[in-house]
Amino acid sequence: MVNFHCIAEGCSNDSRKKHNAVKYPDMILNGCIVDFHVLPSVIKNPKLRKLWLSQIRREGFNPDPNCHWHALCSRHFIEGRPTKENAVPTLFAYNNYKTGTPRDTKNSTLRPIEQLILTTQPANIVTVSQLPKVPRQKKYIPDIPVISYIEKPSLDHTYCTSTEVSEDVSIEEKCVMLIENSNTLEQKCQRYETDNNQLRKQVKLLQVELHATKEENKVLNEKFNNTDELLKDKLVEKLTKSNSNVKCFLGLPSISMLFGIFKLLEGHASKMKYWMGPDSSDGKRWQSTISRVFTTWISLMAQCLGPLIKWPSKEKIKKHMPLSFRRKYPNTRVIIDATEFYVQRPRNPTAQSKTWSNYKSKNTFKTLVGITPNGAFSFISDLWTGNISDRSITERSGFIDLIEKGDHVMADRGFLIKDLLLSKGATLNMPPFTRPCKHGKGRCLTAKEIKESKSIASLRIHVERSIQRLKSYKFLSGVMPINSLSVANQALKVAGFFCNLMKPLVQKL
Repeated sequence: MVNFHCIAEGCSNDSRKKHNAVKYPDMILNGCIVDFHVLPSVIKNPKLRKLWLSQIRREGFNPDPNCHWHALCSRHFIEGRPTKENAVPTLFAYNNYKTGTPRDTKNSTLRPIEQLILTTQPANIVTVSQLPKVPRQKKYIPDIPVISYIEKPSLDHTYCTSTEVSEDVSIEEKCVMLIENSNTLEQKCQRYETDNNQLRKQVKLLQVELHATKEENKVLNEKFNNTDELLKDKLVEKLTKSNSNVKCFLGLPSISMLFGIFKLLEGHASKMKYWMGPDSSDGKRWQSTISRVFTTWISLMAQCLGPLIKWPSKEKIKKHMPLSFRRKYPNTRVIIDATEFYVQRPRNPTAQSKTWSNYKSKNTFKTLVGITPNGAFSFISDLWTGNISDRSITERSGFIDLIEKGDHVMADRGFLIKDLLLSKGATLNMPPFTRPCKHGKGRCLTAKEIKESKSIASLRIHVERSIQRLKSYKFLSGVMPINSLSVANQALKVAGFFCNLMKPLVQKL
């Protein structure tokens, strides 16, 4: 199959584009796909072939007579194809695909005197004064007969006819006709009035919509002019897009929890004033915006959310006691452990020695946490320096004051607080210590002690999982600046409250 390509300059139509005419709009002419017309034959129509080539205006273009694939598309013909009247292509890029129309002016046709001058032989040249005067021909205007007529009124409507009734009609008939006409006019007036009222209502509604649109446009313009508000809205939109985004960026389980906290803080936030930082020596306050915002909000959240970390009663503990605790240690009230957070090394040597932790071999802050058997935080102490012992932080943090008679406390081997709990009538469940072997070197446990140690360790591991949740927040997972001690306790309490909003670590079944 021969593929035709239009040989006109500036035209890219190709027969291979027919199957994808939507992509090539030039292939469509008057709603149809263009056709291709081969150059006239050299033998049959040599003159017409020359006319075609002259109209194409391509320098040095002399196609081979034996090649039959040189063609022009329909866009270059007036009628879309070569005809008897328009056999030569005339529409090309050099004339913007337009044909010139002859002007019907005085200069466009030769006058009789000019024809006479042009037809005169050179030998018989005469002056203009010697030329015979040729009278101007008047234009022939045919006489068109004008028909005068009177249009008869249409009888489709009663109001088109005259209300004057012929004298032959009786007075009663005249009255009936007048009443009918008046009733018709009243009906039409009522209909027009109803339409007018509807149009007025629509105009009012459109005016209200226009006013609302203007107000919305005004708000949007204010937002676009205020880049800070726009960026804030975009950030909030991204954070609250899905539950996974809220959990990733804010550490909350769902969007509903986030908006619930907003409602809880809404009443207090309306009266809040931002902290401006400590006063400097010259009386001015120098504090970054991020530090002011973080300090203000973390203090407000700790004041509102910190008291919600409650010490549950024995009845609630037993009601939600998981099955694993109910089988082995049904009287467990709390599981405690101490954890440390890395802190920037202070410049003061005394502060360095107080924050130094032999366990972590770094400067740390230390806190005591207690969880219920299902994994929720029920006690979080304030931060202490890293060199404090587990017994000392348990005694000084106020934890012992919460213990009641008959409670069982589960802890690790380092908590030597059995005597403190006995004074309250409570019991300490702790893995047994190893002792020197009777036969040989080293330390060992009996088979019973090994089983007891494994049983306690399998349940005490949940406090380690709770601490891992607590340290998943960025502020507590890295190295805290030494000057952040003023907000470190508040951040710890807020993080503990957020952890309690998550799913329980230990299922009840």
